[in-house]
Amino acid sequence: MIFNSFVYVVFLIVVVASYWLLARKARLILIFLSSIVFYGFWRFDFVPLLLISVVTDYVAALAIYRSHTALHRKVWLGVSLCINLGLLGFFKYYYFFADSLSGLGALAGVNISPPALDILLPIGISFYTFQSISYTIDVYAGSLNPAGSSFSSQIT
Repeated sequence: MIFNSFVYVVFLIVVVASYWLLARKARLILIFLSSIVFYGFWRFDFVPLLLISVVTDYVAALAIYRSHTALHRKVWLGVSLCINLGLLGFFKYYYFFADSLSGLGALAGVNISPPALDILLPIGISFYTFQSISYTIDVYAGSLNPAGSSFSSQIT
């Protein structure tokens, strides 16, 4: 969906009008779903990727917040970091590492041919990934309560 298209104007009008007609909690759900639909207009096949990151950080933040031991908090932070950085690394650096592996193999006299994947870099993946990670780190550090916790306002 392009910002100067008729579809975007209609989408925007519907979302803004709906926003002002809904209660606060319903507004948050509308914004979430509208964001997914907007992103999906570009490439719907990347919506599950976005949802994996969203669900991972939501679950990890709640688990960190509710955890009573430092080890569990670190494990959940590690899960969030591994999944988010793993997705980012795969989409941004697969070809770099595949080419490097082939080059190292050639130096060693071994023919290494990683599979050629048709990978398209999702729009905004770096920005979104680091924003998402910062949310989980803020919950881990105690400077922010997670969304969905009984106290969903900022601590500091």
